[in-house]
Amino acid sequence: MSEIEPLYSGVFTECPDEWDIIPFPDAVDFREGPGILAKDFRDSGVPLLRLRNIERPFVDLAGCNFLDPQAVDSKWSHFRVLPGDLLVSTSGTLGRVSVVTDEAAGSVPYTGIIRMRPARADVDAGFMRYFLTSPLFQLQAEASAAGSVLRHFGPSHLREMSFPVPPPDEQRTIAAALGALDGKIEQNRRTSQVLDELARALFRAWFVDFDPVKAKAGGRSAFPSMPQSVFDTLSDTFVSSELGLVPEGWDVKPLADCVTLTMGQSPPSEFYNEIGDGLPFHQGVTDFGFRHPTHRVYCAVPGRLAETDDVLLSVRAPVGRINVADRSLVLGRGLAGLRHLHGRQSFLLHQLRHVFAEEDAMGEGTIYKAVTKQFLSQLLLLAPPTELQVAYEQAVRPLDQAVSANELESRRIDAMRDFLLPNLMSGNVLVTAGND
Repeated sequence: MSEIEPLYSGVFTECPDEWDIIPFPDAVDFREGPGILAKDFRDSGVPLLRLRNIERPFVDLAGCNFLDPQAVDSKWSHFRVLPGDLLVSTSGTLGRVSVVTDEAAGSVPYTGIIRMRPARADVDAGFMRYFLTSPLFQLQAEASAAGSVLRHFGPSHLREMSFPVPPPDEQRTIAAALGALDGKIEQNRRTSQVLDELARALFRAWFVDFDPVKAKAGGRSAFPSMPQSVFDTLSDTFVSSELGLVPEGWDVKPLADCVTLTMGQSPPSEFYNEIGDGLPFHQGVTDFGFRHPTHRVYCAVPGRLAETDDVLLSVRAPVGRINVADRSLVLGRGLAGLRHLHGRQSFLLHQLRHVFAEEDAMGEGTIYKAVTKQFLSQLLLLAPPTELQVAYEQAVRPLDQAVSANELESRRIDAMRDFLLPNLMSGNVLVTAGND
């Protein structure tokens, strides 16, 4: 520790005098997951956590591999995680920490993931979680890379680091303050996911599975999710079309007959900036969020624009990623903006999400590196009767607006959290527990 003490003394200079600065291994019990061969993977059993399972604030088991329980008991039982453990990737962006849930307890993290938990009673797990996302941790990790760009860190780096230990009550208060913000963001995400699934389910029922038409053909006089006046107009028979069997009276049209299509074209790079002057600029899929694109780069010279609520479509690899503009923005050559000719943006959004989710949407299963305006313009879309599209828009538009509001609120909360985090973790901002 002696040869790196001056470095870490600088990192913790602003911390209050009453905070103890101790070696990281004295504060945190950590262990990297084992290297396990693919031949040991099973279709069921003990979950094996991969990097994709720790991308969110809480561990998500979706898409994980599995291990034989007996093999885990004999070879890897000491790697099993407990509820509340923290999992950190050894590569990629520093500060991404995922908390083990009750559902994920007992899982085994794969190599490349470090499990962390408090090593002593006066270290709060919540405080530790936020320290790992703070500049105090990141500065040490970057310094331990001997001045190079850190792309990987592991237990050897952690053994060189230090950890601040405020009084236990202060740790818990800091963790509670930041946790309340993260909790609201997670609540918004879960709510938005449910609302989005409802909108997708309704689209599939009406326009993919044709459940109301089938119900009418089966002798039913109403369909629960559909206004009676709209149901009464439905045909009860199917006819052949270029898209297969569709309800009688429904059209098939090229995309160009349904939308206004704007293909992006990037202005010269000297017009880009990161200080917020001009309009947000987006190119490709790297700036896509859950519903709206994130804004990192701005363009001082407006080019081809998308307006609020325009559907954004990535037209360069990977083709078919979809988002929605939350304001006027400049479309780079990796994006297209689409606006329904009659303003039915929710219908268009979910229709395109369905179309581009199909494996052969881009032409006989071929993986395209880019698509042209001509290709998109000729893409065939199902065009249900106007009254049916309007009914769907009226039902789903409030759901989409709630999803958008949740995401924008979460971004504001996230910005507040990012401001408070380094100040709380360094002691520049002091918090006190509220009175009971």
